[in-house]
Amino acid sequence: LKIYNTLRKLWFAASFLDIPHKLKLIRSLVLSFINYGANVYGKLSSESQSKLQLAVNNCAGFVFNKRKYDLHFPKKCWGAL
Repeated sequence: LKIYNTLRKLWFAASFLDIPHKLKLIRSLVLSFINYGANVYGKLSSESQSKLQLAVNNCAGFVFNKRKYDLHFPKKCWGAL
């Protein structure tokens, strides 16, 4: 929930930011929650893993201006995050 709240707040500034700045914001504000959660809870169930993967996909969509139904992200998306 906190991840999507942060993404919602950042989405308003998306048109004013370029990709390196978006990456920096996502890494510092969002991916830190994901990394912390993965370390604290250890081995996650498949349902929790799929929810985290969806959150990471939404972060990549924010950075590279992809919308909800754009299924294919370029390979550079995954290396950048």
